[in-house]
Parts: sequence; structure tokens; C-alpha cells
Amino acid sequence: MAKSHVLLVEPFADANRDPLRHTYVAAKDCFSLPVAGLGAFGIVPVFTSRAFPQNILLGIELVVGARGA
Repeated sequence: MAKSHVLLVEPFADANRDPLRHTYVAAKDCFSLPVAGLGAFGIVPVFTSRAFPQNILLGIELVVGARGA
């Protein structure tokens, strides 16, 4: 278990802003928290990336965050 950092690979709202992806996420009731919302859970993003192949309907974002910050 990581003590100081977490790795999240989720369909964050930031990666699903275009109308097609936004509609898909809403219709499927997918996870849709913006990266900035992680602070409410004690996670401070230190690195984000969307630089890997994406599904046309669902954008995925990788986030490394510091825990307990």
C-alpha cells in the first residue's frame, strides 16, 4: 500500500468535456469527478496525463496524487 501517493486512472470530468464524451458519461452514470475535486478527499494532484490511447466515447485520465495533503 502506498503511504504517500495514489495512482488513479479514471474517466475524470476534465477528460470528458466534449459533447459526445460528456453525454456518454452522463448516460452511463460513470465516475465524473473533476481532478480539482480530489482535494475534498485529501488528495493533491501532482501529475496528470491523458497521453495514452483513448476510447472515442470515454476519455481516461491518469492522476498521481499526494495523500494526506
